[in-house]
Amino acid sequence: MSHSFALVDDAVRSVNTMDDYFNVGMDICTDIGLEFMENAKPEDDTSSCIHKFKDVMIKLVNMNNEVQALKTAVEEVKARDPENNETLAEVLEARLAVLKSNFPDAQYHEKVKEFQEKMSKAMKQESSSKTGQGEMEIEVSQETLTFKCPYTGKVMECPMRNKHCGHSYEKDGILQYIKQRQKKAKCPVVGCANEKPIVQEDLVENRELKRHIERKIKSQ
Repeated sequence: MSHSFALVDDAVRSVNTMDDYFNVGMDICTDIGLEFMENAKPEDDTSSCIHKFKDVMIKLVNMNNEVQALKTAVEEVKARDPENNETLAEVLEARLAVLKSNFPDAQYHEKVKEFQEKMSKAMKQESSSKTGQGEMEIEVSQETLTFKCPYTGKVMECPMRNKHCGHSYEKDGILQYIKQRQKKAKCPVVGCANEKPIVQEDLVENRELKRHIERKIKSQ
């Protein structure tokens, strides 16, 4: 049995690296969508373009589901023997069909929902700008506070967001803070209710804040 699956195992190993590619692809799609919204002209059909970006996201989710289903099916089929003179290929195909029938709706994938939320926010900001209501404007004091790292006190160049409390910090500064404080490295934002010590794995790049800071610096 294991010998029969040697080629399949090689194929599965080759697609294991694709998980990161799908996630990076979805992040890039979101970034491009935001860049488009930021630079959209009045005559641009923003709604249609956003739908196209979303379609790409959904295709990436479905492709990732296909890869995960293949890996799961291979492991399950390897653990059993074919029955009624079935070939391994037939057993694998049947198991894949079952797994595919239970795929979750790509519309509810975490990254697709995040994309929709960010695009919706960007469209509201665009609408506010056109009507002159100014709803997208941020108070100067609040903006300055957001731009500065709560640990270093300096304007952030590479902001990293804490997945647990949502606060952002300058990358080099917070990593130094974690190294110094170790298990006592709690969020340095005054009044933060998050009591969990910060670890590097809890930090993700805050690309949206980084773009906002860069635009503000360029406009000065």
